[in-house]
Order: sequence, then structure tokens, then C-alpha cells
Amino acid sequence: MTISKDNFIVVYRLGDTDSKEWAEYYAGKHNMSISNIGGSEKGKRWQVDGQLVGVGCSDEEILDSDGDFNKEVLFPIQGALEGNILTGNPSQESFTIWGIILGYNVPGGYYYREDPSQGEYRIISSTSRVARGCSKTDGSYNEFSLQVKNKLYDRSIYSRYGADDIQHSLIVSRIDAPTLLLAKQYVDQAEALNKKRIANGLFYIDPYSDKVGAEADDYRDLLLDFKNNLLPTLNLDSWSTTFLDPYIDVAIPFAREDSFMWSWFTNRAHSTFFQTNTASRAFFYNADYDGAETIRNINGNTWPILAMNGGYAACAGAMDDPTISGFLNPNAFFKSLFRGSTMGEAYLFSLPYLDWTMTLFGDPLSYVFFPGELVVDDDSIEENESWYLMSRELAKVSAYYYKQEQETIDIRNLVVDRTSSDIDAEQLIPLLNSSQKLYLSTSKDIRRSKSITSVRQLFAYPVQRYRYWGESQTFPPIDLYLTNQNFKVSRLLIDVVKNIDISEDNLLNEGWWEFEFELRDEVVDFVNYYFLLEVYN
Repeated sequence: MTISKDNFIVVYRLGDTDSKEWAEYYAGKHNMSISNIGGSEKGKRWQVDGQLVGVGCSDEEILDSDGDFNKEVLFPIQGALEGNILTGNPSQESFTIWGIILGYNVPGGYYYREDPSQGEYRIISSTSRVARGCSKTDGSYNEFSLQVKNKLYDRSIYSRYGADDIQHSLIVSRIDAPTLLLAKQYVDQAEALNKKRIANGLFYIDPYSDKVGAEADDYRDLLLDFKNNLLPTLNLDSWSTTFLDPYIDVAIPFAREDSFMWSWFTNRAHSTFFQTNTASRAFFYNADYDGAETIRNINGNTWPILAMNGGYAACAGAMDDPTISGFLNPNAFFKSLFRGSTMGEAYLFSLPYLDWTMTLFGDPLSYVFFPGELVVDDDSIEENESWYLMSRELAKVSAYYYKQEQETIDIRNLVVDRTSSDIDAEQLIPLLNSSQKLYLSTSKDIRRSKSITSVRQLFAYPVQRYRYWGESQTFPPIDLYLTNQNFKVSRLLIDVVKNIDISEDNLLNEGWWEFEFELRDEVVDFVNYYFLLEVYN
């Protein structure tokens, strides 16, 4: 079962006619239920009508404390989720609700103070807290845990969001605005994208900022990796900033005919930044520290406000400093989107932390296709399997160079073993010189030098790929990675790089062979095939 509008509820502010009007407007666009056969189901500070959930909250965008947020937003939604209408049979352990849209005039976050006496605070996003706080682990709602790692982040084996993921996080977004008219417009923008389906505008990317330090370098490298490797596969024209100086944040001057934008740090812009567009605007993200603090300022110049007012179907931002390690991952986002995930799924899979400051704005049920995209067979290959296949191909290359070296040794030995009685001395000396030169061109050092860079990169990849999550420890040694994945590598690769610690259990046995070849045969002919095996010691 894949995610659909039937898995979602829409939350509005109880007693607020504009908020309920917006909720009914959104539900109507998605053909969602807005009433119960037996009438409204009511509880403490909540009311359920079909897939609409009203909660008794204030219209403050940021509530004063976690206590206020729990009382006004989180606990009422949890109460509604426990109701018979939303969960089917109340005795069932698993919910049918996978996602929530927080609507117009519903609070967008709250001030969290670890030590109230100090007066310092951090703004926690409603979407982040509700996503985790309305999911259950072992039958109980997940308690608040500041900046907890998202277990669905950048998973190595891609799959759509499903029933097994509910225990970790729901998919939650927010559609709010300064006015009811704008809030409805944001719904219309997503509907327009869904009808057009294909986003064929420019992809604007800004991989450079004026931030310095190890985390900043890592995020810059992540953006460059996306730009150089994944972005070209999306079949979109792109525009990128260029590096000028480490202390200068080179910004994108304006956007025109764009469908996507991914940038970081210049955290404010002018109201005319998004210019005339005929392409569908799909998703916008600028990695900064406070762009999403408010979405209700009609004169605001922060990126989420400008992007949504500029026609984007969805965007993301931080209500407070998420730390650089908390920025969204473009590779995880677009790998998911390319394979058919909705905006809500792609956002969740690219989000490093929950119970944190990041917010998704817009319709989480939006989806988009890319020009001329290929149908991807999700069962064909997986990331770790791809690494293993590369190790086998490099082993074949090393075996070829080894065979080449052995053959030149044989040639040289054949010449050396000749005597003057076999061949004239004047002919023998040039042969000796030539055979030695031939050997030197394929010697052990030459053989190693031809593949050492590729082999080093192969062994370094898992260490960097899983440096924070995904393996049993951070920066996993290559030997641990091989053990966990139950992989064995060729001794020829170890011979190339030398100083690398791989245990005997993770090496293929000496004398191990695997042959792959394509044999074409005529159906009507009977043919005898003979295979000759040459083994070098």
C-alpha cells in the first residue's frame, strides 16, 4: 500500500470559521471526507468530521511553551487519532493515518526552554514535533527528545513510505499564510503542479556560502556531489553560482522559468526575486537559520514566504538554528522524488532530525515527474550491492594487469633462457633489452599505479558514506563494513593498496574464480564448446 489522501487528516483551529473554511477547501481539492455518518465525534479540545480534525488552540503562530503546545495542539490530535473513526477499530495497534496537514491559523511552533530560569529558548517546529509525537512505538506515543535522529533519513535501500515507518514518524506539513485567500492560493499552486505533472523549468543551485568550518565544508561538498552526479540525471537545465571567495556568499540574483531551487545562506531577498514563470514551480529550499520563523508576515522577505507567494507548491525552512548537520539532504530528497515519492515523503527521507526546528510548507501529497525520466526498477540494485559489484569489476581489472605482468615476465625469461647456440649474440642482446623494457612497462609498481586511485576511492567510500548513520558505528572501518554486509573482496585489491586492515574472513580464498561471459548460439545447431582455463601462480 502506498501513501494516498486516504491516509491523511487535515487539522484546523476549532471555532475559527476561516480555518475550517480552508480545511474544507483543501479536503475538497483532494476529495477527502468532511463528515461522519453519525455526526461529529468530539473529545477534550478536539472534534472529528471525516478527515477534518478541529483542535482547541489559539491563533498564535508560536506558542509560549511546550506545555501550551501539548495542551492546544499535540494532545488534541493524539486524542482524535485514538477515536474509532480515524483508526478503524480502536483495538487495532496500527494506525491508518500516515500524514497530517496543519492548516490555516494552527500554531506553527513553540518556544522550548531546557532551563526556564535562563530565559534561553529554541523554536521547535509544529510539523517536526507532531510528526514524531503522533507516531507510536510499542503502543505508546513517542515522548519529546530534542534533535533526535530521524530513522527514516537517507535510507540506503529505497522504498516508499509505508506501514512499517509509522512507528518512527508521520508525514506532517503546514499550510498557513497571512490571509485566508493566500492559504487557499497555496493549495491551488499544488493542484496546478499535480495537474501538469511534469516540472521542466530550470534548477537553480547555490552550493557556496560564506560559512567556514568542517560542517560547512561537508555541506558544500554534499551540494557539489548532488550538482555533479545526481542533478544531471534529472534531465533539467540548471544554473549554478560559482565560487569567488570563502568569505563571500555568492547569491542567486533572481529566479525565472524555474521549477526547483536549492541554495544556502543568504537568508533574505527582495519581493521581485521570483520573476515571470511559465514552468511549474515545484520545491524550494534555502538552508539557513531562521527563514521559517514566520509564514504569516505579509511583508516578509524570508525565503519560505517569497517562495510560496512566488507560486511554489512546497518549500522547507528552519524556524530556528537547525545546525548545519540538520540541513536537508538534496541527494536523499531527489532520489526519492525521482522514484515517485510525494513531496512529503521526499522531505521526510531527507530530514536528519525530528523534534527539531525544520518545517515543511505546502501540500505533502504533491508529486512531480521529470522530463524524459526513465522508469526505475527498484528491485534491480541497491547501494551496497552496487559497491560490491564495483569491487568485483576492479578485481577483474587488477587480475588483467596481473596477467599482463606475468606474461611479460614469461617473455623475458624465455629470452634469458636462450643460449648463443640457439640464437646469434647480435640478435640476442637487442631481444634482452626489448624484453626488459616490456617487463618494466608492466611491472608490479606500474600495475599497482594504474588502479591504486580507484581502489583507494572504493575502500574510502563506505567510511564516508556511513560516517554518521547507517552502520553500527560512525566512520566504520572498511573491515567492519564488509563484515556487516557479508561481503568478501579479492586479495588482488589488497595487493594494490597494501596498508589496509581487512581480516582474513573478509577476503576471498586464494584460487577463487568467477567467470562471466555471454554465449550466443543458434537454436537449430548442435555445437561442442571447449573451455581452456589458464592459471598463474
